[in-house]
Amino acid sequence: MRFVVTGASGHLGANVVRALVATGEPVRAVDIRPGDALAGIDAEFVRGDVLDPATLKDAFAGAEFLAQEYSDKSPVYTIIGYGFAVTTGVFRMYNRDHWFSDVVAGAGFGILSTKAAYLIYPYLRNALTHTDQKTGKSTAIMPIYQNGMIGLSFAMEL
Repeated sequence: MRFVVTGASGHLGANVVRALVATGEPVRAVDIRPGDALAGIDAEFVRGDVLDPATLKDAFAGAEFLAQEYSDKSPVYTIIGYGFAVTTGVFRMYNRDHWFSDVVAGAGFGILSTKAAYLIYPYLRNALTHTDQKTGKSTAIMPIYQNGMIGLSFAMEL
């Protein structure tokens, strides 16, 4: 399980990151900038701001991902994911960074984009992969983007 800690460069956040790293679990530390408190800690640092407008869309997309992937295992995952997403939206309005309509639009875009991805993926997977019925071997064609170049990757089971 991967843990994500927001505000990781602060005193409390850095201590939480240290405690989680000590358990051996992978940790993603999120903050506006890396601080000295994270120096020497074996955690992945990601620059991010919970007050950034794109964060709201990402928060609801992440919550919907949790709902799609883990709701059959336990509804707690869905509740926690949407709880964090709604809290992000409330803080955006409280800090007067967004209006209610902006929060609803961001939430809708995040949820709908995730639902669309789950709806389209099976068709896309079937179009890009093929399994030979006689031999059981498979082939796949996938788009790639690396170092500013776009291309196709072809893989074939021999």
